[in-house]
This record gives sequence, C-alpha cells and structure tokens, in this order.
Amino acid sequence: PDHEPKKPFTEPETTRGPIVLKPQMSPIGKVVGSLFFALFWNGIVSVFVFQAWKCWERGHPDWFLSVFLVPFVLVGLASFGFVGHFLLALANPRPRLTLASGQPCLGDTLQIDWHFTGRASRNGHLKIILEGREEATYRRGTDTHTDREVFSTLNLVDTGNDWEIPRGSANLAVPDDTMHSFSGANNKIIWEIKVSGDISRWPDVDQNFPITVQPLRVEDL
Repeated sequence: PDHEPKKPFTEPETTRGPIVLKPQMSPIGKVVGSLFFALFWNGIVSVFVFQAWKCWERGHPDWFLSVFLVPFVLVGLASFGFVGHFLLALANPRPRLTLASGQPCLGDTLQIDWHFTGRASRNGHLKIILEGREEATYRRGTDTHTDREVFSTLNLVDTGNDWEIPRGSANLAVPDDTMHSFSGANNKIIWEIKVSGDISRWPDVDQNFPITVQPLRVEDL
C-alpha cells in the first residue's frame, strides 16, 4: 500500500515572553536529599558495624569484616559532612534567572537577566555558562549505567566586578550546528544554565537551571 508522504518540518512551538527559570534542585532540596542518603547509608552500615562490635566484645574479632567496613564507614561520615555543607549553603545569596524567550531555538540569541537575593556582595566571582550534554543509559549485565558527555560549553558571564555581580543581563547566540533538547528512552540531550559564585571560606554558590532548546526554525533550514 502507498504511504502518505512525510509532512514538512514546521516551526516548533515556543513559549513567548520572559519566564523565570526554576533550579534543578533548590538549596533545601539538596539538604533533604543529602540527609536522606546519609541516614539510609549509615542505617544499613550500622547493622554490620554492630555485628563487628559484638564480635570484638566477645573476644573473637572478625578482622575481615572490620577491615571491609572501613571504607563504608568513611563514606557514611563524609555523607554527614555534605549535609553540613548544604546547611551552610542555605545562607548563600540565591540567583534568580529570567529567560527572555522560554524555549529558544538553535541559532537564536539567548538573553538572560539575573539578580541575587540576599547578600550578593559575598560573591567574590560570578560565572554563568550554558552547557549542553548528552546522556546515554545502557545495561551491562544486571547493572544500569549512564554515560555523560558535555558537547558544548558557552560562556555567558565571567566577572569579579562588585557592581556587576548583584544583577545584570547577558546575550549569547545558541550555535545552530549543534543538537536541540531531546529526551528518549535511553538517550537525552540536556541544556542547562549553570551559575557558580565563589565565596571566601564558605560553601560556594552552585545552581543549575535546565532550559529547553528547540530545533532550528523552518526559515533557517
């Protein structure tokens, strides 16, 4: 039977007007996530630590179990360190990003406005980049692995000027010879705006804001 011819590519629908970007994970979310991992990990490890301790208490130490548990205990202690790190980071100034067009296309000019809430003067240096990466998930035996490869890193802001850090705007042309956002069963193309701020003797500002990059517009083909 005859097949219908493929329809020509049409211009993707984009979100018109400025939108405020949402971070991939809020500072409070990082605290909750790290605390959950620390409690879960240490809860499991503590069962085996208790068994090893009982062996020592009875005068028949299990050296293999004791040595085997050392790296797991160290990971557990480090996990609580991360909880403390993210708790301190709650006091950091927080970036707010506004994207002029909600879903820019390849070849468009990306325009962002940023401002910080809190004491933005604590930031000694501000860097904002647009990053594109590919994620491929595959199975190896019974395990599932995800490989990540960054294919594009574009600089939006890189400044240490006190008067520029609290708020500003930046423009960047999204390359038209790269890949638009994509989400499949095993492969993804992810675009993110990454904000980092250096704070002396304190956890740094570190937040990611996912965005959607659409394919080329029909008139650009």
